[in-house]
Amino acid sequence: MSDGDRMPMFPLSVVLLPGAALPLHIFEDRYRALMRDLLAGDDAMRFGIPPILRGREVGGGDERCETAAVVHAVDPRVAPDGRFTLVAASVGRVEITEWLPDDPYPQALVRPLVDNAEWSGAVALDQLAQRAHEIARLAAVELPGALHLVEDPAAVSFALGALLPIADLDRLALLRSRDPMERCRLLMSAFDDVEAVLKFRDT
Repeated sequence: MSDGDRMPMFPLSVVLLPGAALPLHIFEDRYRALMRDLLAGDDAMRFGIPPILRGREVGGGDERCETAAVVHAVDPRVAPDGRFTLVAASVGRVEITEWLPDDPYPQALVRPLVDNAEWSGAVALDQLAQRAHEIARLAAVELPGALHLVEDPAAVSFALGALLPIADLDRLALLRSRDPMERCRLLMSAFDDVEAVLKFRDT
């Protein structure tokens, strides 16, 4: 993907982080058209999901985030009445450089959003792992055994944000961040907030 690539967009009131997946039920005419175009011409079945910051998903007129998850449409199926179901599997991020007219569905010019810093040892990975497992126990969430923090900590920072019940604003900060160390710090702060809420709930 190069700077200025055109990408169809499906704005939603969710924050989808790289590595996460979201089942979608597509019923609006404009997004049915998006799916038909993807099926006709895009072997990758790729589109963007930018979080909606203000407004509603249906009907347009929303305020959209400048960062979007790049997703692949997995197992798209069309119903007799023209609705679609699929799983949107997030594989990366893009920065939206320009919104194009919604004709008939939202589209934008995008460029890849990549980290501008390397992971360092400033925050101990074992500390992050310990806190993640503490929050998982409190929230009754099972973390996958294959989630090894030492192998790809940058990717794991997204995975933990997707798997654990942090606030949407915290997920949005993770989605926008270009620095894996910043994401680690954001996660640690978000874990503190989640712990306080869960412990208050159980009192």
